[in-house]
Amino acid sequence: MAIYDNEHLPKCVTNIIGIKDVLLAIDPEIQLLRDDISQLIKELYVKTTEKFIARWEKDFSLPYDSSLSLQQRRQRILNKLARKKTLNWKNLRLLIQNNLENPQIYIINDSGNYHFRIIVQDPNYEQMEKAVKTAKPAYLTFDIIVTEYFRRCGTFVCGTEPL
Repeated sequence: MAIYDNEHLPKCVTNIIGIKDVLLAIDPEIQLLRDDISQLIKELYVKTTEKFIARWEKDFSLPYDSSLSLQQRRQRILNKLARKKTLNWKNLRLLIQNNLENPQIYIINDSGNYHFRIIVQDPNYEQMEKAVKTAKPAYLTFDIIVTEYFRRCGTFVCGTEPL
């Protein structure tokens, strides 16, 4: 989107002799400025930050871990943010889904025994397990079951009431 386009400026400005040349001259700088602003806006959000990830970790008192990828570092911050919310079934489901690459899940609640089961399809669930352990209340227990098979009978959570 060039600044010298007639649609962006009033007619009285575009009719000035030589203004198009001036606008053409400063347009690359304006475009670079727009790109810089877009990059800065991306850094304001945990899900898109790259350069300021260390700052986000510092703000949330998370130690630097060189073995983690950028996405895993972002997810640690998001998990810490999730702990500040009340853990209801909707937030639990979101927390689990955000920590899995293949977020097909099935949660079974056994509230009488203060226990729930998480059935997942993704065998790489370690990050999700840590997040759930940290976010859940101390009196709740849970199991993780990894399976390839999910029953489908009209809804994804077949056989139990939706959580």
